[in-house]
Amino acid sequence: MSVSPTKLGRSELVWRSSFIDYCISVLDCNHDIKIWNIYQQLMKNTGWIFPFEKTCIVCDRPMFLCFDKEQRLHAEGKPAIQFTDGFSVYSHHGLNLP
Repeated sequence: MSVSPTKLGRSELVWRSSFIDYCISVLDCNHDIKIWNIYQQLMKNTGWIFPFEKTCIVCDRPMFLCFDKEQRLHAEGKPAIQFTDGFSVYSHHGLNLP
C-alpha cells in the first residue's frame, strides 16, 4: 500500500529528503537541480507543513523557543514559544498556561 504525499507528516518528509539527498550526493543519481534546491530550502527553513490535495499550508518556524533544564517548554514572564505573527504559547516547566 503506497502513501500519497498528502498523507505524509513532516518527519516522513524529512526522512525522505535525507534518502533523496543520499541518492544525489553519494550515488550521483540524476535529478532536477532547481526542484531539488527548492525542496531543500523548504525542509531547512520551514516549520510545520500540512500538504493537501490541491493546497499546502506551510508555517514559519518560531522566532524563539525557551526550555528548562529538563527540555520542557518554560519561560518566566514571557512566552516559551513566539512566532513572527504574534502567536505565542506561555508555559511553565512544560505546563501550558492560559
